[in-house]
Amino acid sequence: MNWQIIITGVTALIGGAIGAIGSPWIKWHLENKRENRKERIELITSLRSLLETVNPKDDEFLNFSAYSRLRPYLSKKLVNELEDSSTIIIERGSGSVRDPYINKILEELSQIEDSWNIGLPNKKSRKKHSNNKETITISSH
Repeated sequence: MNWQIIITGVTALIGGAIGAIGSPWIKWHLENKRENRKERIELITSLRSLLETVNPKDDEFLNFSAYSRLRPYLSKKLVNELEDSSTIIIERGSGSVRDPYINKILEELSQIEDSWNIGLPNKKSRKKHSNNKETITISSH
């Protein structure tokens, strides 16, 4: 009977110690994830907002902090096209008014959102429509 009391006491002591040490760490970890998610949402939202007013090939866009922070997550091809002043894209056949770089950036931002699993609220549906659009990339290299 004595051993049962000792074993129960030691088990409770160990469990209490684990709970006392583990609980703050778990809380910190969850808070860290929540803050990280919030920052990512703000980052993508700010870049989307800038795209409504600024051409992606302009220095204002390329020097924007959100672009700098998201740059490593964008495809190398897109980054090179944006940062190379001698490269232009011409789209024909779709009657599209929007800059083709904006479409490419928005598509990649959507992929980044999905990979980060942040599920932005009010995210517009981005269904792919088949159209007869031809894209020509011109570079002086």
